Amino acid sequence: MVVSKTQCPLDMVRQIGGASLIAAASALFMGGIFHAWQIVCSLLLGIFLWMLPSCYFANKLFRHLGKISPTSLLRIFYRAEITKLLLSGIFFVMMIKLLSVNIPVLIAGYFVPQLIFWARLIMKNKEALI
Repeated sequence: MVVSKTQCPLDMVRQIGGASLIAAASALFMGGIFHAWQIVCSLLLGIFLWMLPSCYFANKLFRHLGKISPTSLLRIFYRAEITKLLLSGIFFVMMIKLLSVNIPVLIAGYFVPQLIFWARLIMKNKEALI
């Protein structure tokens, strides 16, 4: 299936949402088993902290794919990545200062959906790795 360049941001946001959904379902399942709801909330907040800036980045970058020159696309990539990192940092500081969260679990909740996202992309495109 060939994805047109106009569908690319939506497809990437769908991939990000899928990885976040898998991580969130796992967190809720583990919270139901162990009844540790502060840990579950910290995991869910970490997932949210990853999902929001990543969706911004994917939308900003892939919206222009194929429409502008590679130099301009690289400039947009750098701006979107810096904005994504700043948003992540601001969200982390806000969550740590304003809410009672478990910081190591919050960080784990940030990185687990990233690992799931990249693992899904690698498994989906495993023939490209050979």
